[in-house]
Amino acid sequence: MKHLSTLFFLMLAFSVSASAGERYDTVRTQRVGPGIVHTHYSTPSVPWEMDVLQIDLKNPHLKLETAKGKDLCRGLERTSSMAARKTSAGHRVVGAINADFYDMSTGQPINMQVAQGQIVRGPQALSTIAFTAANRVALGRVSLKGVVKRGAAQTAVHDVNATRNTDQLILFNGYQGASTGANQWGTEARIRPLTTWAVNDTVVCVVDTIVSGAGNMPIPAGTAVLSGHGTSEAFLKATMRTRDTVRIFMAVAPGPEGITEMLGGFPRIVKNGADYVDQGYAEEGGPDHTYQRHNRTAIGISADSSKLFFVTIDGRTTASLGMTLKEVADFMLAIGVHQGMNFDGGGSTTMVVNNTVVNVVTDPGGERSVANAMMAVTTAPIDTVATAELSAAGIRVLPGESYAFASTAWDTYGNVVPLTSANRSYRVAPALGTVTPAGVYTAAAKPDSGWLYLLWKDRPMDSAFVVIKAITRIVLKPKSCVTDSVRPVVYSAVSYDAANIAHALPPSTFVWSVTDPAVATVDASGVLTGRRSGRTNVIASYGSASDTANVSVEIGRGVAVIDSMESLSGWTATGFNIDTAATRLSLVSDRVALGSQAFTIGYGFT
Repeated sequence: MKHLSTLFFLMLAFSVSASAGERYDTVRTQRVGPGIVHTHYSTPSVPWEMDVLQIDLKNPHLKLETAKGKDLCRGLERTSSMAARKTSAGHRVVGAINADFYDMSTGQPINMQVAQGQIVRGPQALSTIAFTAANRVALGRVSLKGVVKRGAAQTAVHDVNATRNTDQLILFNGYQGASTGANQWGTEARIRPLTTWAVNDTVVCVVDTIVSGAGNMPIPAGTAVLSGHGTSEAFLKATMRTRDTVRIFMAVAPGPEGITEMLGGFPRIVKNGADYVDQGYAEEGGPDHTYQRHNRTAIGISADSSKLFFVTIDGRTTASLGMTLKEVADFMLAIGVHQGMNFDGGGSTTMVVNNTVVNVVTDPGGERSVANAMMAVTTAPIDTVATAELSAAGIRVLPGESYAFASTAWDTYGNVVPLTSANRSYRVAPALGTVTPAGVYTAAAKPDSGWLYLLWKDRPMDSAFVVIKAITRIVLKPKSCVTDSVRPVVYSAVSYDAANIAHALPPSTFVWSVTDPAVATVDASGVLTGRRSGRTNVIASYGSASDTANVSVEIGRGVAVIDSMESLSGWTATGFNIDTAATRLSLVSDRVALGSQAFTIGYGFT
């Protein structure tokens, strides 16, 4: 339980300063899973809105995984859908971001991907980020070489899930689809792994089926196919038989042993703790929007490789303009990134936290379907509540004002667990007001301060310091006016607390009165109505504070000449269903009621 009784209201946001001089204010920070913290940053002066997931790679229950849209090399799917689809008992996706650039018509990523040890697509000359099962991480541009061995014989594996060309041996897996799609001019061997798929590690497989001259071999779940043409076909025919054991080694360089996950992006934007945007742009040839402001998605690693950062920046709205990649690099350096890479952005930018999209997506159709995603997964079991927190450490409210508290709980592993009305309650001293079972607090009528408590099964878990502020000054408008018995006067009152902060309270909040009810009356909403000629004061009160305005009510009686109508000056005639062009105003002297002349109007019907 925390007791922050001083200064909690003086420091509303923690600021991180950037090398370019911008300040990133921490709007909120919350643990969202074992070893994972979600922070929302803001820079109103630009403006920018940013979301960051900081992931503890040392947490034993955390693993990094990639997902491919529709689990197909050529497939598109929303990031939130991939995260939901990959979540199961004991395997919960806590956070996810969209990843590589891709062909929008097919959904094929432009760079390499490895998912659960299987290569989805081979690399290009662009940046990648790779992970092992032990959460070792590496960032760089890589090349791929493969080899298949049968006894002492071996040959090259030229690519994965790609078109088979002359003399090539291609490895196909389930990400290719239901079958290889290869033509009949070759031989195909279906293999089944006996060990776990991984890159930069040997995978032992057994040969299930060998077929020549047919092509398009089916790929049942849990199998792969070696498809050879020309010299590669000759190798398969000469060395392989059904039930033979073969060894496959797919090597990515540079890279650690036992790579299980890999994703592409470009360019590298942070290297060794410094801005690398210009160099990355030159080395990798883009992207062409590097120096423009857009929505952004990026990934980064801390200097000691113990923390991973998922980063999204909102863009293309009045609330957040988006960033250039140099601005992204500055922000990443400010939050502790030592090595960083850009992912696809714009309308693709998406961050999912516990099944909720937390950033602002700007595609007209809502969240965009993308090629692949990077995910932070927890395998921790769900345990009982260990800690819980209120949504605010303290609040400052006016008498009678309400505030809705939210609460979050975590188990012993750091999983977010639900609090229900059956096991959660709130408590506050009667002198401070009331709080409902749902956490809606209503302040008492008098200024005071004290603690509001969150309880789980009647055990205090957290508290918030509540200050009921006093209104010390009221400014009533208009300060003086003149009216009569038919024109109401609508008053407004602005109240100020001890810190001289203005509060626009509803008129019904104040107590309204007049010093002479015979001259005028005022209702509970501050609307004054005159009754008879005279002067009175109007008073608005809130607690011990009040302000006064004066009003003069003037009600005329008797006869007054408005115009003797002996001049046409200022008069015009309008009407309906008359010939206005033929309508004339003139003066006559033979029929008068006052003075020496009178009006006459000549007109004709249309």
